[in-house]
Amino acid sequence: ETLELVRDGVLDQLSIGFREGQNRRLKDGTIERVSAELREVSVVLQGAYGELATVSGVRAVSEAMTNLDAARQILAGLPTLPVV
Repeated sequence: ETLELVRDGVLDQLSIGFREGQNRRLKDGTIERVSAELREVSVVLQGAYGELATVSGVRAVSEAMTNLDAARQILAGLPTLPVV
């Protein structure tokens, strides 16, 4: 059901749960998460930061991730969200 709601555009935001690592405050007041430990990702109707929150990159990935290939296949089938 969730996948169909994503495909239909009803659900288009994410809630990302993480444990902070190193942070950096930029001159414009933006907090850049230099490192963080991903805990959970959920597709939601309305995320805390809406379309204003974007992930600009991932610099490290643990090799201990389970079901990585299956996750890649699922994610490849999802529509991409617009970059604001």
